[in-house]
Amino acid sequence: MYPAYADGEIAAVAVTNQLVLVTRNSRDFERFDNLRLENWFEQ
Repeated sequence: MYPAYADGEIAAVAVTNQLVLVTRNSRDFERFDNLRLENWFEQ
């Protein structure tokens, strides 16, 4: 299954600008290389 177009755009902006992507929905972004993810809502 391919990621949603919007998810790809969000991931690209984060990687390009060397940002950490904070999301509750980290599962949708795990497939992107070099993307730093944080989920502040996980326990």
